Amino acid sequence: MGSRISRMLRKPLETGRRLDKVLESKPVVAPKHPSTRDTLERLKSETEHKFKERDSKDDQFLHKLKVLRVESSDLKMPQSPDARKPQDRSKPSKSTSGGILGKLTSREMSELFAKNMASPSEWKASTLAQHYKLSDHDVSNLLKYYSGYAVVEKGQLPMPLNEVKFLD
Repeated sequence: MGSRISRMLRKPLETGRRLDKVLESKPVVAPKHPSTRDTLERLKSETEHKFKERDSKDDQFLHKLKVLRVESSDLKMPQSPDARKPQDRSKPSKSTSGGILGKLTSREMSELFAKNMASPSEWKASTLAQHYKLSDHDVSNLLKYYSGYAVVEKGQLPMPLNEVKFLD
């Protein structure tokens, strides 16, 4: 009983809606016109045998359902000793020819830089452009302006002009 009172205090709007719904009167069915009532009674008497037939139990059909039996079994799959087995568990590498022409994925981009850094004499801009189906200009700009990393010597780092002093 205490939970009902505390619920009313915690959620007054929800409780009020519930009360309104319970107290709300149900709609009254409109009265039927005498001509409609006669038509409904006539149709009901004409179709009464169809409703009785639908609701009655058909013993013959029920007996057929009881006698019916379905048996199933799994198919035996032929096992061949020389079936192909996977050679290794590694994922197949993604081919570069399957992508959109003129666009590179991030994986292909890192491969492009890795090939160029590993052997720049073998993987020149023109070779990479043919391999990845890009224009020579785009690949040369990629190699010129973007890279995975760049090594900078310590002496080349810019030094601040004035030393910053902290307040004590």
